[in-house]
Amino acid sequence: MANAIYAGQKRYFRKAYVSGRHGWPVEGATPFVAKLLSRLGPGRGRPALDLGCGEGRHTLHLARKGWKVTGLDLEPLAVAKAREALRRAGERARFVGGDALHLDFPDGA
Repeated sequence: MANAIYAGQKRYFRKAYVSGRHGWPVEGATPFVAKLLSRLGPGRGRPALDLGCGEGRHTLHLARKGWKVTGLDLEPLAVAKAREALRRAGERARFVGGDALHLDFPDGA
């Protein structure tokens, strides 16, 4: 059952990114994330992982706050759009394609 749900989610997000008709914002952090980061303070190079980063809006917000952030998303088109947004913003972050249920990061990454 979980595999069928997961496969359906993959199809949904692929279609959303290809069409551009998804309904969620692509820029700026949500109020909740912005508030949380204000409580945590500057990143000062501390690591952060943005699972399901989509087009990178929270990854970019973290980078602007000084975090050493990696954004991960299953959808390759989302990762490509995130990398382009990063380039335009002139910030430093890392975006990778991958499955949040099967992370493949070395220890300490």
